[in-house]
Amino acid sequence: MGVVLATWSLGLLARARPSQLPRLGDIRLDLPVLLFTLGATMVAVVVFGLLPALHATRAQPSVGIEGARTASSGRVRRLHGLGAVAQIALSLVLVVGSTLLTRSLIKLTHAGTGISAGTTLTLKVNLTANAFADPGTQTAFLDRLLPRVAALPGVVSAGLISSLPPHVSQMHTTFPAVDPVTGRQPDFAVEMVATSPDAFGTLGVPLLRGRSFLASDGTAGRRVAILSENAARRFFPGEDPIGRHLAVGPAGDASPEIVGVVGNVKYSGLDAPPDGAIYQPYRQRPFRTMYLAVRAAGDPLAIAGSIRQVVAREDATLALSDIRTLDALVADAAAEPRIRTWLLVSLTGLALLMSAIGLYGVIAYAASERTREIGVRVAMGARPSDVLRLFLTQGLALTAAGSGAGIVAAFAFSRTLGAFLYGIERTDGWSYGFATFFVLLVGMVSTAIPAGRAMKVDPLAALRRE
Repeated sequence: MGVVLATWSLGLLARARPSQLPRLGDIRLDLPVLLFTLGATMVAVVVFGLLPALHATRAQPSVGIEGARTASSGRVRRLHGLGAVAQIALSLVLVVGSTLLTRSLIKLTHAGTGISAGTTLTLKVNLTANAFADPGTQTAFLDRLLPRVAALPGVVSAGLISSLPPHVSQMHTTFPAVDPVTGRQPDFAVEMVATSPDAFGTLGVPLLRGRSFLASDGTAGRRVAILSENAARRFFPGEDPIGRHLAVGPAGDASPEIVGVVGNVKYSGLDAPPDGAIYQPYRQRPFRTMYLAVRAAGDPLAIAGSIRQVVAREDATLALSDIRTLDALVADAAAEPRIRTWLLVSLTGLALLMSAIGLYGVIAYAASERTREIGVRVAMGARPSDVLRLFLTQGLALTAAGSGAGIVAAFAFSRTLGAFLYGIERTDGWSYGFATFFVLLVGMVSTAIPAGRAMKVDPLAALRRE
């Protein structure tokens, strides 16, 4: 059954096709995997079957059959109880981890990127061929391409940009900048981005001060730049950066004039803080790889064919790649934590199922061993609700003991999750409270079934059987 379930799970994984999981086609159930699993199973069987077997060898004939059975059943119940407590504790550890990762994933997928993805399509334009070796040739090609794409039916706006949020970065560098809090000048990491005038509007990046780039900001005009809000705050703390100059190019190049400030955008990943960014016109800072961002009136993928035709008319040898929507790009940035979360959630579900089965078995075994006692209790006037309460109390006591041990273990285990959490602390009280409540609920349901059967025992039939 385990092999069948594993094969089925691999089929589900293959159909999901997570882009962040490398060599997905190489993941399979082969002989080494099956032999390892068989070995691990046999070790588990021997280890966990050894204690009951040892207890069985300690029987003393002098005690008598009834006494030996009573003593043996008591030891077995205690052993089963310890096993159930351990299962519940381990399950709670996994439930806490799953809850923390799930809440972190929700916060991550709702984290702002600084853009408005909407119905925006992105396409990679690679100008690394020899025909585009000259920066002037690159610029001339992009100057012809952009207006023709913007004029296509169904296109609202189009722009060029060298890096794409939230995690496609081309040029990350550092500058000395004043920290507005400490007043010191540590290195400040910024993203160097080349854009066209319409790129900010296409991506939904707000203009906060000054102006955007103009068509006249070309190679022959004065050098200009636009700063992100974080970069403006760090380079010019407490000052208006508009009209100031910032040395961003090679030594000897003219320092561009700051003409505007735009909102912060993430280029280093969803879980990273917004980058500082320095934007320059693509004519003044050419990149050999640019991204075409196209905001569509309807389905963005529907206009991909028309864009390909425009590019082919300009240069038949140039191929577009990485054609996807901005929404897909943002989702792809969360693919790895999503896989990690669902893997742990799946393991947690299996662990809870095993804990429920184990707790059910303990209470069912206790009820079967105490059939005579139940019959006597009922014959002496105990109500069915008293019998139900007896076994529910036992099951909840085991669940509470396992939950207490699980909380302590989960707190220690959560240290390893700290690096994978976003926007949430590893000691998040809500996550621990939910996990404890959920495990207690599973324990109560697992206990209620055999306890409900025990309350229906006929005292005459129980005593006659004994």
